[in-house]
Amino acid sequence: MKYVLGTAAALSTLFVTQALADDEIERGAFLCISEKAIGFKVKDGEWREVNFTTGRKYIVRPQKEGDKLYDPSMEHRYVVFDFGDDFPSAWDDQGFGYFLTGEYTPSSSINAKGYFSVFSMDKETLRYAANYRGDWTSQSPDAEQTEGNDIAIEIGSCTRL
Repeated sequence: MKYVLGTAAALSTLFVTQALADDEIERGAFLCISEKAIGFKVKDGEWREVNFTTGRKYIVRPQKEGDKLYDPSMEHRYVVFDFGDDFPSAWDDQGFGYFLTGEYTPSSSINAKGYFSVFSMDKETLRYAANYRGDWTSQSPDAEQTEGNDIAIEIGSCTRL
């Protein structure tokens, strides 16, 4: 019985270790570029539908030690940077929860949230969608119908780096 339990534990560890190793391979970095962007902008005190500039670039990659984060104690599977920035605009909301639960669920999607944005990407289709809500939905005094509180939806494609 001891042999069976020992073998089962060893095999279980092997499968979890292999799943984590496979995930590390899949967790490469990506360059994403916007192709279409549309939303709302305040002009003369009124909301107007507008097309936003495309070509915006992002780097999506696993979190590295030393990354500048709002909460450095948190671990995230992925962080999203506006190209050229050294502070992420979004970070995945899954974190490393599977280490805590012991359950590993590989996923082809990256779902990152920032304070004013959501960035969702699929590693298989290499497409993403992002939305920016500005300060419109918050309870801040700045959340009035003022310029700078633009709301946008953006789509684009990514390539592996």
